[in-house]
Amino acid sequence: MTEIAQKIGCQKEYQVSRILALKTLREQVRQPWHRLTCARIARLLAGYVDSEQLTQHQQQIEQLITLQIDQIIAEDRINAYRRQRTAHTLFAESFRCYLGAVIHSS
Repeated sequence: MTEIAQKIGCQKEYQVSRILALKTLREQVRQPWHRLTCARIARLLAGYVDSEQLTQHQQQIEQLITLQIDQIIAEDRINAYRRQRTAHTLFAESFRCYLGAVIHSS
């Protein structure tokens, strides 16, 4: 951990552990986030296009959602390595909203 900390510019080993935990968190939420977003988009589009059109474009929609989620996660990953990190990345804000929804639905 000490070697990793030195190579990525962290002061302490615990900072590396925190970054590694964030990596795991991002991986764990990526698939459910993708499924949830695809389902929500399909429900929204159902009011505007017929089911055949939706089926025809489903793969393209899923690819676009994948690109957006990957970009959001990449931006959060880059932010984690900055000395002046922000807690207000799009990933962090989205995750807080998701947790709030889960807590309120319980």
